[in-house]
Amino acid sequence: MAAKRPVVRFVALFIVFATAFYGLTALPFFTDRIYPRILALTADASALVLRIFGEGAHANGSTLSSPRFALEILRGCDAVDVYGLFAAAVCAFPVRWSRKSVGVITGVLVLFLANLARLVGLYYVGCLAPTWFQAAHEDVGQTAFMVVAAVAWVLWVWWATRPAHHMREVRITPQVGGGG
Repeated sequence: MAAKRPVVRFVALFIVFATAFYGLTALPFFTDRIYPRILALTADASALVLRIFGEGAHANGSTLSSPRFALEILRGCDAVDVYGLFAAAVCAFPVRWSRKSVGVITGVLVLFLANLARLVGLYYVGCLAPTWFQAAHEDVGQTAFMVVAAVAWVLWVWWATRPAHHMREVRITPQVGGGG
């Protein structure tokens, strides 16, 4: 039974952190003030990437549009839930908080960039093959994004559980006797 304690502790802490995350995101302050800004930031960043690729894209609130195609970024498309679950899994894992903070910051940034790539990809599917958009959005894009999140967490666990590399202690032993 003692061997199962770390797993039980991880699961229990994950549930606590995930519940706290969902509790915070349900508060009116979050839903009314923060969440619309996250949607707008995601649309703005997606439009910027598309402009880099030569598209005449712009964002207006949570809507991303160009003369070729438009899409609205809604709850679920913003990846906030995935960020929260990723952070909950990192915070629940039994390593030092310094490694957890690196994991949360790096992981959320990686997931943000992966979500931008997903949204840009969906934009191009909408432009080039609109009949495939729904399948690309619901089946391919969401699944691929969840795989990226899982791989990011596994890579973070691998990094976070590696032994710290310290400088090896060097002993200088004085020589006794002649030499010279």
